[in-house]
Amino acid sequence: MHKKAGAILVIIFILSTLLVMLHNAALEGSWYWKFPWFDLVMHFLGGLVFGCISVWILLRFFSEKHAFTYLVWWLCGIVFVVGISWEVFEYLADVAFAEHYLLDTVSDMIMDLLGGLAALPLLLAFRSPTLKESDDSLHAGV
Repeated sequence: MHKKAGAILVIIFILSTLLVMLHNAALEGSWYWKFPWFDLVMHFLGGLVFGCISVWILLRFFSEKHAFTYLVWWLCGIVFVVGISWEVFEYLADVAFAEHYLLDTVSDMIMDLLGGLAALPLLLAFRSPTLKESDDSLHAGV
């Protein structure tokens, strides 16, 4: 495992704890209904948590010879799959608002991805200096 990956686990734990505490407070205080924008904040934070988890996975399991952009696509893919799964859960649990469902889903997914991309500084900070900036085979015409 990457030497500094343990620090990412601490960040994941702190952010996850904050996410759970805010979610519980929001349910208790009806913040999702009182403050419609609060859902977007939570989706951003959830995207950030799963972005950090993605960074940990990428640092742990992907080779240093992979291009940075390749890793960014993986990060976005992981966050996107988790976000879609959450939207399906909301729909099946009948938590989704039928009259604005499509707009709500699209805005939630955008915030999920923005939160995931907010984890990119972790990938930049903790990656190996030998991790390539771009895929040389794309530029070499191979």
